[in-house]
Amino acid sequence: MNNIEIGDYMDTITLSYVMAASNIIVAIVMYYTWYSNKNIEGVFYWFIAWVFTVIAFSSALFKPWIGNYSVPINNTLAYVGVLCILEGVIRYKKISVSKDRKQVFIGVILYFLVVSFINKDNPSNRYIFNDLIAASLFIAITITLLVNNNKKSMKLYIVPACASLGYVIAFVFRFISSINGTILGSSGTHASIILIYFIGIIWSFSWGLSILMILQNTYSEKMMKMAHYDNMTDLLNRRSFDKHLEEKINTFNPQRDVYYLTLIDLDQFKKINDDFGHAVGDEVIVETANRLKNHVGEDIVYRIGGDEFAVFSKKNHEKQIRKIFSAPYYLDKMKLDVKGSIGTSQLKRTRIEPKDLYKLADENMYNDKTNNRLWV
Repeated sequence: MNNIEIGDYMDTITLSYVMAASNIIVAIVMYYTWYSNKNIEGVFYWFIAWVFTVIAFSSALFKPWIGNYSVPINNTLAYVGVLCILEGVIRYKKISVSKDRKQVFIGVILYFLVVSFINKDNPSNRYIFNDLIAASLFIAITITLLVNNNKKSMKLYIVPACASLGYVIAFVFRFISSINGTILGSSGTHASIILIYFIGIIWSFSWGLSILMILQNTYSEKMMKMAHYDNMTDLLNRRSFDKHLEEKINTFNPQRDVYYLTLIDLDQFKKINDDFGHAVGDEVIVETANRLKNHVGEDIVYRIGGDEFAVFSKKNHEKQIRKIFSAPYYLDKMKLDVKGSIGTSQLKRTRIEPKDLYKLADENMYNDKTNNRLWV
């Protein structure tokens, strides 16, 4: 038998109702997900995607009155939903893609609208013209899901990526069946069409579940970052500094280890705030942090107070740190000569308490303010 046949009870209208019902559930989940995460890029597009998808498959309800005009409505809105999902992934993962994609997306939508309208009474032709492009969209979604991931996030994206690949296979299957003419010869609903609807249901629920898990992971990472990083500068904070200092001293080996703790305090920072405002003061803090990161490395620099920074390393970076104050700060169309006091203590041969190492560096920093260097 050349044709793959499914019973008449599995007609496309019934399948559309099932698809609409499943997508309504996901759309509700997406709404509350977006409502709770309005500040996260991309989530709004995922919610809108499922709104379009629900409307697309609900159009079958109106087929008794509008006939096959429901076809271009279904096809166009369904693919608008797919494009919204793709846009959401691009924005959420901050993937660098041409800003001209808006014009490309509009062109794709118009293509589906015109082709679906012209071939509303000829499903085989409609599948031939539409399905490879539809498969390409799901390949694009799969690629965007799988790029720029760490090991943990890859596990979260693999499920919707596999579901998207399932759609690719189903669309290619239907395209080949249309080329061979087996769809028109089928007495029931063709297997390729059944496959697309079932994958659509699986895809919707897998996306809904995966997005909840992805956003939960994002929230956890955000909370972890807030606990260990300074929000203004993205440097490690005082909590991380105290923890790392204690860990290194506890594992200190006098035979092989040497550590340097350098403290930096901006001079007359209060005067900068008073004269130019706190906004400029914040810019000075951020610029100082950026200069420290560029000169000594991000992973060993800490912001431990309002205008206080620390560098803890196996190398003495004091000379490099002094260079950051050699060039003026250009902020908000103004030029500022910002200076800082610097003090370094050394951990070598003898283990001492973290507070004592800090105190020695602080004393050197204080003496630096009066040009009276004191080395440990």
